[in-house]
Amino acid sequence: PESDRTLAEDKWETGSADGAARDLVDFLDELKGELAAIGIAAFGPLIIDPGASDYGRMLASNKPGWTGSNLRAQLEATLGVPVAVDTDVNAAAIAEQAKGAGGGLPSVAYVTVGTGIGAGLALGGQSLKGALHSEGGHMPIIRRPGDEFSSVCTFPADPVVAITWAPSTRPTSIVAMPTPPDAPCTSSVSPAFSAPRSISDTCA
Repeated sequence: PESDRTLAEDKWETGSADGAARDLVDFLDELKGELAAIGIAAFGPLIIDPGASDYGRMLASNKPGWTGSNLRAQLEATLGVPVAVDTDVNAAAIAEQAKGAGGGLPSVAYVTVGTGIGAGLALGGQSLKGALHSEGGHMPIIRRPGDEFSSVCTFPADPVVAITWAPSTRPTSIVAMPTPPDAPCTSSVSPAFSAPRSISDTCA
């Protein structure tokens, strides 16, 4: 359909927040007359509550120059159209539910594993969120006795991401964790820790 047309596309290296704003304004400037609104799918953590006074503000980030920035507010002020923001994983979960592997399902959990671990949840075509979004990579896990590997994160002390994040990778076995038969997920995978929960529990 007409609404699915790609008008233009481009890509840039992730630099500073100000640099990203400049790149996007330059890119979107020629499309100004065709823009009714803008949606951003962003890395986090950031404020994604549209009712918050600092909607779109980036919280503590390991990406230099992003903590405290608000790309959403910058673009809205500069381009003069409404700008909404959600996390990249939430946007991916919504897309999968609308047009991908989650089509026809009432709820979808989308988990991405890259430099970190992220999880997005979609219910009825909308992302599940509050002040923030579901921090799947920050679910705490219980270590096996004798596991003294140093965690790279203290939020909480032993989240999934701190054990599996690229700078802290180590040889480890992977075990399949059984999933209740009535859960929408068919299987789950978790590092070989004595974990009471796994990422797939977010599907329940």
